[in-house]
Amino acid sequence: WRKADVSFLRYVFARMTRRSLARRYTVSKKTEVMSLRESLQNLTFANRGFNDTTARHQRRFSDVSLPTLTKVIDSIDALAKPLKPAASHLREWEAYTAGLTEQLSPRAIRNLSWYPEIAVDTRFWNVVNASDRIKNSAKSIQGLVYSYHSRWAYAKQLPQCFELRKAVNTYRGPNGVLRKWQENLPLLLFTDSVKRLAEEFLKKKMPLEHSITEFRLFGETQFIREVVSECAQSCTSRLDDPATLDYFVYQILGWDKHEIGTFKEHVNAAVMSKAFDESDDVKTRLVDYVVNDVNRLGDPRLRPASWIGMEDSKKKILQQLTREDIVFFFKKVMTNDRHKRADFWLRYVHSNTPVSRPLLTDTDRYRLQSELRDGSKHFGKKDGSQSAFILDFGEALVVEFNEVGKVYIFNSSEKRRFLRDIFRNKRFTDGELKRYEVYSKTHQGNWQPVVEQALAQSGIRP
Repeated sequence: WRKADVSFLRYVFARMTRRSLARRYTVSKKTEVMSLRESLQNLTFANRGFNDTTARHQRRFSDVSLPTLTKVIDSIDALAKPLKPAASHLREWEAYTAGLTEQLSPRAIRNLSWYPEIAVDTRFWNVVNASDRIKNSAKSIQGLVYSYHSRWAYAKQLPQCFELRKAVNTYRGPNGVLRKWQENLPLLLFTDSVKRLAEEFLKKKMPLEHSITEFRLFGETQFIREVVSECAQSCTSRLDDPATLDYFVYQILGWDKHEIGTFKEHVNAAVMSKAFDESDDVKTRLVDYVVNDVNRLGDPRLRPASWIGMEDSKKKILQQLTREDIVFFFKKVMTNDRHKRADFWLRYVHSNTPVSRPLLTDTDRYRLQSELRDGSKHFGKKDGSQSAFILDFGEALVVEFNEVGKVYIFNSSEKRRFLRDIFRNKRFTDGELKRYEVYSKTHQGNWQPVVEQALAQSGIRP
């Protein structure tokens, strides 16, 4: 306490004592009442003084900063960062394996624990096992777990994996990471830990990075990639559940640490699932995601090379994209589809898998700007007053316009000559979309069976 605080208290109690002595022999009722009243006032005054003093001490304590202590406390529970092996320690290991030296230095052991190629070696574990100092080092144990998780497919079968579990379980230091591992050991270092941890992730359906951090695990390891793959396989069979679909799309597919081959496997399994065929919501969500993920897959019409090896999935994605384009053009760009052109062309989507591209005039693009989303990146530009729609069947190409007129059909040879690249950046003109067709038919009378017959000559049927 400060001297001023002590002086204040002395003053208060001295005042109370003097007043009490002065009135001790006074028997007047009035004097007794006044003495009691003044005493209560003095006690209230003293209480306020105590409160003020306490508040001043609290304010001074709240301003105290202990960065060093805070850093030390945080480091106890922090996951160590993987270390790169030092060249001197690698040379020391080479000398040890060549029989030129009989032991490794403690510093080399700690450093090499983070190097999976060496850490999973039985000879290295024999060195670790012979050192109580190393087995009680939190950083060394974390390094060994990181290395074993990095080579999980191989390391989980090794006898020393059992010994590593034992080292984690018998650790008695203050490290918060190892305490967390001890609480969840069956999820981390057993042969079925991948499946168990995946079940835990799916039960909570929290963001993947949050779940990984919660268990104090290293994110970029083979072990975690296998856990995420296990989650993906479990989700694929339950995509009709909205919560599972959300988790699969935004967490599993959205995870940025997939190897590209594994990512394609997850997408392929989802697209070929029963839920994709039966649920419009599943279909729309998955197609929107993979088409806009341009760094890994993207729109198969614009990035066909990314879909190599996924031909069946590519076909189903193209069918959905073409369906969306048909509905958009004949329902949105056109204001009145009185000739049922959308219904007519939708019949050809499944059996032929045509590639589609709407070509919008500047007027229609401005009018429909609220409808144009990320899925419209493949839309082309067109001069003139009419927007157009292209359906490329391979053996034939069809052009429609948004106003009532004709349907134009190009055979394969004319298409190759005049409309080879329907996804070019250059604007299209009315002339090139109408001039070189081999057949055209107005939307009047029995136009649908006539166009069906014309397409059938190129082997294209609903």
